[in-house]
Amino acid sequence: MTEAPPSMDAAFRGLVMGLGLQRPDGRPLYEYRFDVRQFESIQACLRHAGCQALMDPAGQVLFVAYVAEWYRRVRTGGHWDWIAPLQSIGIKYRHADPSSDVSYLQIRDAVRNGLERWRRPVPSSGSLVLAVVGEAGFPAAAVRESARLSTWLRRAVLSAEAGSPVEEAVRQEAWRAPETVVQCVYPAAVRLCKQVVRLRALLPREHSRGGPDTVATLDASRPDWRAELPFDLDEQDVRVLVEDLVRARAGDEARALSVIRRLRRSDMTWCAWAEVTLAGQIEHRRLPPNLRADLQHAERIRVAPSGALAEDTRPICALERAQEEERDAWELRPLVRGFEARLALEAELRLVGLAGDRQIGEFTAPGGDPLTGPVIALQSSAAAALSEAMEFEVLGSSPARSTRPWLALAIAPAQLAHVRFDGQMNDLGSTDCGRCVIAFSGVATLETDGAVFRWRTGAERDETPRLLLVGRTVRGIQEQVFLGLPEVWSLDGETTTTVRPGELQWRPVGSREWSPVRSREPIGRVELAHWRGEELVAWSRCNIVPRGFALLPNVPKATLLLEGLAGASVAANAGDPCPAKAMAHRLGLT
Repeated sequence: MTEAPPSMDAAFRGLVMGLGLQRPDGRPLYEYRFDVRQFESIQACLRHAGCQALMDPAGQVLFVAYVAEWYRRVRTGGHWDWIAPLQSIGIKYRHADPSSDVSYLQIRDAVRNGLERWRRPVPSSGSLVLAVVGEAGFPAAAVRESARLSTWLRRAVLSAEAGSPVEEAVRQEAWRAPETVVQCVYPAAVRLCKQVVRLRALLPREHSRGGPDTVATLDASRPDWRAELPFDLDEQDVRVLVEDLVRARAGDEARALSVIRRLRRSDMTWCAWAEVTLAGQIEHRRLPPNLRADLQHAERIRVAPSGALAEDTRPICALERAQEEERDAWELRPLVRGFEARLALEAELRLVGLAGDRQIGEFTAPGGDPLTGPVIALQSSAAAALSEAMEFEVLGSSPARSTRPWLALAIAPAQLAHVRFDGQMNDLGSTDCGRCVIAFSGVATLETDGAVFRWRTGAERDETPRLLLVGRTVRGIQEQVFLGLPEVWSLDGETTTTVRPGELQWRPVGSREWSPVRSREPIGRVELAHWRGEELVAWSRCNIVPRGFALLPNVPKATLLLEGLAGASVAANAGDPCPAKAMAHRLGLT
């Protein structure tokens, strides 16, 4: 037989005396740090008492404490009202509904009396429920569903680290969250951000900026760190809220959905992995045009892997529209703790937008372009000695300068003899796709088809530029093929700039002659290069067809028509004999 909960008066006295007090001392309720056991005990007592709890003086005090804790621990979405917390203790309530178990006046009186007995301010105007939410400290559970709340805190932490007083940083970034919520939780948000800034300062840089398990690292180095937080958090909220803040990076706003490629040592082979960044924002104007048009009037979509990773069909994140006065952007809300998969360097990482069960656009993730260049630059993920390196972060196929004492290059076997090293070099084995991995200190140079690529260590500053191509693509095919010249962005660390057309040149793969894009439209399998004077700054390969190109398959007739070639030549390649039928009048060919 289940033992009945204690009386409400006994439960209240036990709650306060368990904190070493004779009566409430007037502090905010979150400072009492009620734990989950006490929360569940209060819930059982209130559920047992039912509606009578709101008429009983001790029950009113317990009710206020319970609702505050409920909003921090349980509430993940919906309206800020009394309906859900009352329902959780078995009380039916709808405003102006005569079938409700209690009236709003009874709730109002219970809350006012409860706040007075806790010796907390009773608002004379405004939302009474938000006053109780403010007693919770911060609605941590809501962060699981609200990208706006987590972004507010994350940007405030980064602003504080950049030199702003924490109070000012929290206030300046508060526009990102609902104004009514900000007003009632601002003091607790300041205290939380102050403590997170302290925790970040205690961690090694590789952990505070994205280590594999930040919470586990804190547990090992500072076992009592949870008690230093301004309020008690459930473990899942520690993971979602605190880890997100501690791992925040200044570049997260620009890195949403971007791909970080790595090589990891497995025995004597380096295996390629790709991770999708599940944090931050992405501006609407930086979405691929195909997706940009599909999302013109959308408010929320889910994103799932596609292409080479299509077997993993689970959505990994949601994009929620966050329109501001002068900025149209999408907040990213992760649906999984992280997403990383084995993916060859030569394979592109494609994602697909989902609205319900319908696919609304497939696109290549930023930085997910295939890496097919002759040389790919790498640097150790941690500042480790060469002999201890177990993981490399891929910098790209463009020239690079690094302040580090050594870098590594993944070199295509056919180009290995053409790379000149001026300094020390070490053979570290090969990748799972057959590239040779060579570590070096000094300068490495490759001259190929008239272009000179240099990689340098021990430089005064880091310069690791790579090109990001964004444009309309041919739909329904496995490769990324752009319809006309794409937009070209230069990414260097956390800086993104547009490459001016006057600094952009191209050539067909295998050619030695570069042409300005202004004088001749790129077409075919090409190399695009960002030149600054006589220096090749960054470089990439891609496929480009005329803007009006279209594929028109006819399955019943087993034919494929190509339209809009604008006089271009066409070559076909297939594993089996492939019959072709000339259609000059449709293709524009002579």
